[in-house]
Amino acid sequence: MGYGSAAVTPSNSNITEHEDAVEINSSLPRMPQGTSLVSAQSDPSVLSKASKDRRHRRHNSMFSIFSNNSVDKQCSVDEGSPSTTKSTTSLKKTASARLKWDWKLGDLWQTRSGKLTDSRKSLSPITDPVSTQPDSHIHSGESVALDRIGSREGGSLHYTSLGIFQSSKFSSSDFETSDRSGSSQSEVEVSRIPLAIRWREIQGLNNWDGLLDPLDEDLRRELLRYGDFAQMCYDNFEDKQWSKYAGSAKYSKQNVFEKLQKPDTGYQVTRYLYVTCENPLPGVIQSSLSSTRWDVQSNWMGFVAVAVDPKEIQRLGRRDIVVSWRGTMETIEWLVDAQIQLAPMTLAPDPQAGCEGNSKPAILKPKVEKGFWSLYTCKRSSSQFNQKSASEQVIRELSRLVTLYKGETLSITITGHSLGGALAILTAYEVAEKGLNKLPSQNGNDSEIIPVTVFSFGSPRIGDAIFKKRFEELDLKALRVVNVHDVVPKAIGGIHPPWSDAYRHVGVELQVNHKLSTYMKRTRDPVDWHSLEGYLHHIDGHQGSKSKEFKLMTGRDYALLNKYSDILKKEYCIPGHWWQSENMGLVLSSEGKWIEPDRPLEDLPSLDNREGFV
Repeated sequence: MGYGSAAVTPSNSNITEHEDAVEINSSLPRMPQGTSLVSAQSDPSVLSKASKDRRHRRHNSMFSIFSNNSVDKQCSVDEGSPSTTKSTTSLKKTASARLKWDWKLGDLWQTRSGKLTDSRKSLSPITDPVSTQPDSHIHSGESVALDRIGSREGGSLHYTSLGIFQSSKFSSSDFETSDRSGSSQSEVEVSRIPLAIRWREIQGLNNWDGLLDPLDEDLRRELLRYGDFAQMCYDNFEDKQWSKYAGSAKYSKQNVFEKLQKPDTGYQVTRYLYVTCENPLPGVIQSSLSSTRWDVQSNWMGFVAVAVDPKEIQRLGRRDIVVSWRGTMETIEWLVDAQIQLAPMTLAPDPQAGCEGNSKPAILKPKVEKGFWSLYTCKRSSSQFNQKSASEQVIRELSRLVTLYKGETLSITITGHSLGGALAILTAYEVAEKGLNKLPSQNGNDSEIIPVTVFSFGSPRIGDAIFKKRFEELDLKALRVVNVHDVVPKAIGGIHPPWSDAYRHVGVELQVNHKLSTYMKRTRDPVDWHSLEGYLHHIDGHQGSKSKEFKLMTGRDYALLNKYSDILKKEYCIPGHWWQSENMGLVLSSEGKWIEPDRPLEDLPSLDNREGFV
């Protein structure tokens, strides 16, 4: 995996310093805003340096790339360089209120015309197995990839002084340039390596090292995509207790994506998942108040889907299997009861099996929060949808899909928000502990490992230190997105001292801050801080852990913030809680009464409709 690095070669640059201004005639390649590192070749035949008696320290650092050839404070470079357009850029020195000198830099970087010369072709080309173009085909106007990691190969120079775009002395508008169409161009145009090539890295092969700060754009888009899968679990859930269908899925698995206005996912839902619980946590299990309710003991909790569209499979570089779990809708009351007891996991293997001393003491087995474990493993013979536990449902379906697509490159991605994030971690643990992701190789020696990745949003702690250790031993990858002000990731286990074995987070954490958003109200409601749509909004605008800026990088619709809440500023004119059925699902009957109608047969949650709801 490699990135190209573009050489910066000044051509016919004339610098003249006056008492209050410095005039620069330069055709240096345009430097897009936001770039803090440029790699340039240090070939003395191409570069020249100007010697001056008096220079500002920033001037020295910025223009130290020129060679020693200087005549009367003017510097000229290789005459063989291509001719440049005539453009004058001024570097003016002005006095501030405290009589300190400041530098105002105008449009310093201009687009270079003509082809790249041979002296500028000693670059590290980007390897693209899909399409490879020789260096001689790179012309002006085409994007040249900058070295994003600052490679030092080939004697290249590194200018940290060009990080002036992030300095408080300069504004981004001072460096904004225009493309040929006249539109503003403020971001680096980088030739990316296709996701199909680097998908293992995005899925956590190296624990997302170097991808979180700043946030890698491919990873940002994948987090938003899997976050939308988790959000669809909320959108498809009937949470109104007055409805006789409360706790069920609104739409059948055949048309759920189309009904939720997500027809282009490239995935197909293959299994709906249901949960029940002996002692349900508050707000988790929704029961209908109607006497004609669809089910008393079960709740729809998520789905299993698989990539089936050939274009999506080609884009991803593999056939992806997704498990998406729903969390709680509008309450976090379950946190009160979710930090009392840890329960031992029955799935945990016995490391001392076959040794003297028989079984391992229960105190040394991995333990998880009792309510989560009960929700995941509980089943009821009297329930039409939970005669098998959620654990049995998801494992059986994943096993079927892995067998069905045997021989293909596969990945298993599990996602969820809040309580759904806890279920996602338990699912990943069970998949790996049972060896479901291990396939015998063709040579019969080593097993082929299917990557198992968890992308969770605002998930709580669920297990103890032994569980965390075993999770890492199974080589599972988990990226937890956490709002630093959200109480849910902090609450469970927060009462225990840090040196105890009780409650530990697993995986890698990506922190976002909802207070940096310029779209949201300043709210003190912890439910607003925990909103999944809020999480996805923060991911799209996240600019790094040290940055206070907020910019929607993919253009995600800010109206989604008010989907289930009212946290968007009033000037955006979006009503709160706008995602709802017309007339709250009621229709006017022939008798002139408003009633809840029966669902069409295809959307009726019943075992008679197994193809749609199982």
